[in-house]
Amino acid sequence: MRKNLLILLALSLFILNFTILSHAVPGVKKGNKYKWEFSTAVSLDIDKESYNGDYKVTTTISVPLRIGYFLGKNFEIEPEINYIHVTINPSYGRKYFYSDALLFTNFAFNINTSSRVTPFILAGGGIIRISREAIIESYQMVTSTYSVFDAGVGIKWFAAKRVALRTEYRFIYYKENADTITHHKLFLGISIFF
Repeated sequence: MRKNLLILLALSLFILNFTILSHAVPGVKKGNKYKWEFSTAVSLDIDKESYNGDYKVTTTISVPLRIGYFLGKNFEIEPEINYIHVTINPSYGRKYFYSDALLFTNFAFNINTSSRVTPFILAGGGIIRISREAIIESYQMVTSTYSVFDAGVGIKWFAAKRVALRTEYRFIYYKENADTITHHKLFLGISIFF
């Protein structure tokens, strides 16, 4: 029984590997037929923190919109708008929220492979605009702007000639007043080439 299961598993991995390696990415791999890449994604993070019986639930949704332009076969520039919305719901007190809007310019390097999978690395910078609720006589929104830097890695898996599923990890860094803020985000999304 174990031997049959191992043979079936080995055969399945061989077929999967052959299928992936036998499909070159049309357009992007052969002469870079497409010059533009539109992509979007989503990152969702839900944290529950407890403090002596009290707790708070923090929900963070991040949605980037980017349009990339291929400067060469592998090198791409990707201006991006990234909207982050955070809701904090404590078991005590009132629910509150804040939002961040990031404007990036990233440079991406796509690593050519002979498969439908294209790994990439990116880095860049821009500005972050933070809107927070503050108590100044009454509840008001306070907005600040800071410089921000980011770097990341990911893969694009081509499901069709012009469409790729995009997964990426992103490290985001900025200083807010005297505090150093870092975010680690995992994005799942889609890219369309034209």
